[in-house]
Amino acid sequence: MSLWELLTSFFLIGIGSYGGGMVIVGLIFHEIVENHAWLTAQEMTNAITLSQLTPGPIAINTATYTGFSGFGIPGAFLTTLSVVLPSVLLLTLLVLLRNILKRRMPATPKRSWLLPRFMQSLRPGILALLIHATWSFGRSAVVSLPVLVIFVVSLTLLLSVKKLHPLIVMLAAGVIGLFVF
Repeated sequence: MSLWELLTSFFLIGIGSYGGGMVIVGLIFHEIVENHAWLTAQEMTNAITLSQLTPGPIAINTATYTGFSGFGIPGAFLTTLSVVLPSVLLLTLLVLLRNILKRRMPATPKRSWLLPRFMQSLRPGILALLIHATWSFGRSAVVSLPVLVIFVVSLTLLLSVKKLHPLIVMLAAGVIGLFVF
């Protein structure tokens, strides 16, 4: 693994991170495990689990973890910067473009339909990324019958008990796992 390849991969992940948290898991898994084999599926599962447990966005936490595992603190810093940079650049560009258009074009009904239609057209792609992330992460996370049972019970609780906080389910699964494993 070269630092340049790692930074390029997380820059691409940052570009594709529209849709947030779990959408990006599929992209990260694809780049880090399937494309480059920098981490095994189990190591990636551990990284994502740790990223979910720590404060902050999953992409940033996973980038930091992966960079640190390969290159120490400088790698962690640079991969974190690399995954955030596309969003910062895109946001800056969009604000500049919006300001230019706002000065040159009055608000008209013709202009107002574009953004909602664009946003709606992105939904199927984001749904596909979510399903891909679930499949990729699930394949490497559910490795035995006890893990499958914990998963099914956790999912059933989350879907059936409306006011049950997901953190309680996560912690309960962790405690059960301590006794089962």
